[in-house]
Amino acid sequence: MTKRTTSAFMLLHKCCLLVEIIVLCTSNVPVSAQSIPADSILYQVYYELNHITNKDQPDFILKDRMLLLVGQRASRYTSYDKLCFGAEYQQRVTEEQSNAKIGDEPFRIKLPQSQCTLDEYFLDHRAQTCYVVDYLQGVYLYNSDYPTQNWTISDESKEILGLPCLKATTTFGGRDWVAWYTPKIPLQSGPWLLHGLPGLIVEANDLSREVVFSLQAIEHHTAEAVTNDPALALYVGATIQLPTDIAIPTQRKNFERMKQKALASPRAFLSSLPENWFKFVDYKTFFGMLWISRPPITNPIALID
Repeated sequence: MTKRTTSAFMLLHKCCLLVEIIVLCTSNVPVSAQSIPADSILYQVYYELNHITNKDQPDFILKDRMLLLVGQRASRYTSYDKLCFGAEYQQRVTEEQSNAKIGDEPFRIKLPQSQCTLDEYFLDHRAQTCYVVDYLQGVYLYNSDYPTQNWTISDESKEILGLPCLKATTTFGGRDWVAWYTPKIPLQSGPWLLHGLPGLIVEANDLSREVVFSLQAIEHHTAEAVTNDPALALYVGATIQLPTDIAIPTQRKNFERMKQKALASPRAFLSSLPENWFKFVDYKTFFGMLWISRPPITNPIALID
């Protein structure tokens, strides 16, 4: 079997990426990797992330719409802005492909600078496993330590979007956190790597407020919701499961080593790749083109492992 995929060549120019797309016929070879049992999605939880990524520029705040997919035993945390960006990219590529004629020059798509969060976290709370999906020139998957937090629950309460919530505090990742969870949804998930309370975490911030997660909406996951949202239709589906069909299994230390090399010298890194490294670029893998345009983060959410 063959499929039409896109091949691309990327140029960095000011604040934009210029991507040259060439339609090829290639075989789609699945990637084998570790996995977690597929878990039906019960809720879509939308947060706004406000993150001071550089303490030397406190007025610059990265704003990202984040999506937490929650099941009975597992969760997936990703950037909703990223998924929307991918859906827009795929729509533009599809339009160009439908208008292309044999012999045409490769078409070009100009992508604005992206500040969205690239890495995704998959947590299996029952098995206590954590997997990270991240991007460079492709999609990478590696196992990480399952995060644990020792929470102190207080009697303080408030309502958030009509939900009764209780306050809890903890120290994790080098930061002191305040979180609000709702017993109304008795699932232990939360934004980023925060979890483990007797209810969904709907709001959280560190004491310095350099990182703030604010609840925007909670929706029951339905087939209609997926159908009506191009980003969800492309990237989510009905279950939480790892992208083992496209991801390259690796170890965290190897990925971090390659990432540091790429960030230190993006042009040298790209020129060192095989000539056909874009062979499998499509709407699932194109996020690997975005890291080169992101501003550096010197104040990450996790200050320590």
